[in-house]
Amino acid sequence: MRNENLKHHRDWDCDGAIRMENAQTIKLYDQIQQETYNVKLEEYECFYAFDNKQLEEGLARIDKTKDQVCHFGGGLIGTKEGFKRYLDFLEKSTERIAEECDPQEVYFDEFNNHECMIAYEGDTAAIELVMNIFGDEIAQTLTRYNKKYSYEQLMLRKTDVKIEGLWFGAEPAIPPYVWFSDVNGKAYCHYNNALYPVYKDDKQFSVADKAMWGMSATYKDGKLCKWHKD
Repeated sequence: MRNENLKHHRDWDCDGAIRMENAQTIKLYDQIQQETYNVKLEEYECFYAFDNKQLEEGLARIDKTKDQVCHFGGGLIGTKEGFKRYLDFLEKSTERIAEECDPQEVYFDEFNNHECMIAYEGDTAAIELVMNIFGDEIAQTLTRYNKKYSYEQLMLRKTDVKIEGLWFGAEPAIPPYVWFSDVNGKAYCHYNNALYPVYKDDKQFSVADKAMWGMSATYKDGKLCKWHKD
């Protein structure tokens, strides 16, 4: 859903926060968000536990034993069936936002929630959330502020690039990470307080994809991943 009557302005008395006028779906968005934040996990046979006491208390609340539950990461524990129902609930909530809420309103709301006007990562948290809910194509149509990454770089951040055989220095040492010059796309790494060019097949490695220029990435298992800007 797109709100053609939406207007906005920057509030420079509040560091450039975005104030919306004629917003039509933001109340619904906040309502759905609150429903997911305040969900009673016990109804899905799940709970959070970070020590043995919390584990025992959680098991008692859902009336299960240790051998009947699994750990799903981040302290979340529960039954496989309950966890599946919980994921289905979250997925349906996301689908409802995508169908009934205006992506521009959601972006502006999350821009303020994440304090993107002063954040080191700029609007990254807000625009990545919108991309995950509404998709890359819709996200590219939005008005953005305080951008740190282009859309091409944002999509690069979600991918791993397989590039084997990189090395640096006087001896073939594997670079722990690389970055690409934003002038010519050539690769370098910083190691032991020194700057080294990164090589592949006896030539300094470079890329033609300008989305990679100025970006850093971890080099592990023959892949470049965890892309970011320094």
